[in-house]
Amino acid sequence: MRLTIILLVSILVSLANAGQIEIEVIGRGAIADTDTIKARNLAFEKALTEAVEKAVERFLSEKDIADNKQSLEQKIYTKAGGYIKSLDIIDEGVKSDLPGNYSITMKAALIADKLEHDLATLGLLNFRANLPRVLVLVQEKNVDAVHWHYQAKNLNNAENIIWNVLGIKGFKAVDQIGLMENLTADIEKTFYADDVSQAISFASGYDADIVIAGKAISRPIAAAGAPGDSLTVQAMVTLKAYRTTTGEEIAGSSTSSSTITKSELAGGAIALTKAAEEAALKLVPGIIDNWTKVEETTIPITMFINGLKSLEDLITFKHEFMDKVSGIKTFERRTFSGSAAAYDLNITTTIPEIVAELSKNELKSFDVQVRSQSNNSIELKVKLR
Repeated sequence: MRLTIILLVSILVSLANAGQIEIEVIGRGAIADTDTIKARNLAFEKALTEAVEKAVERFLSEKDIADNKQSLEQKIYTKAGGYIKSLDIIDEGVKSDLPGNYSITMKAALIADKLEHDLATLGLLNFRANLPRVLVLVQEKNVDAVHWHYQAKNLNNAENIIWNVLGIKGFKAVDQIGLMENLTADIEKTFYADDVSQAISFASGYDADIVIAGKAISRPIAAAGAPGDSLTVQAMVTLKAYRTTTGEEIAGSSTSSSTITKSELAGGAIALTKAAEEAALKLVPGIIDNWTKVEETTIPITMFINGLKSLEDLITFKHEFMDKVSGIKTFERRTFSGSAAAYDLNITTTIPEIVAELSKNELKSFDVQVRSQSNNSIELKVKLR
């Protein structure tokens, strides 16, 4: 019965969030000449605009919002009311801490598809074409019940919320139905045990570029009181994102949330929903920044150096060379015999550019003469000053 209740709550939360964005905001209007009605209208309009601004943050990065501020103000924020599906005023009035203002706290549900369409029309969502394909598998424990996928064969509450955030951002999903059908207890436990190599091996079979794994756990916090009193349920969600090609962890987030409730399970689902949404929102920028980062092309070259007398000379030369010459990614010694050394370098520049920088920027401890150069090697003669 308990598992049935958990699944029902998860399904209801998922359906409630499908196609919409829920945001809680506060709007304030200054009271002029004791006109609270006008101040209330102003606070209401500001709350609507702020709700849309926060919804736009679900689609765009801070930089994109800043770069397109004028366009957003003219084309999106001016018709804020048109994106509101429903709203619930939680609290309003003149507060003691802000006596000259009328405040409205509201929870707004925005039509995600309509906002997405208008942002796409403005050409602000073109970056989505290059976003990675993602697999999400999160261990969820609501109070004392664990949602094992290999038993339920569907996404749990936290995963549904995370995918709601990822979908709005434009990420592509793997075949979730096929994944759940083929998921076994052993495979699932590799994700929960942070066995990255095994998890990525499994994910590669679904053409996943990124794997998001983590834990979503809620628990009641005991408080003195009579039976039947409300209690607090706290949730913690931790997420990590890995590149499947390298196994590198490229982003991580950890959030918590709590709610006051008379039902542990229902309260746990609500707290998990809030924490999972916030964790996903915090995780996404790190994934996008890493994924869209352009990798610099490096060229391997060999550097031959004559005139270095000791190991101390080698160390000094390397540090001064890398300080004065740009574009050196790696600088590894291959051999050192007598006064001759050979180094293997990876560079993002060219050998003629290195020669030009050496000519322009003298080394502090050495006189440097370029004896020969080619496309993949350079020979230097150095003399300690």
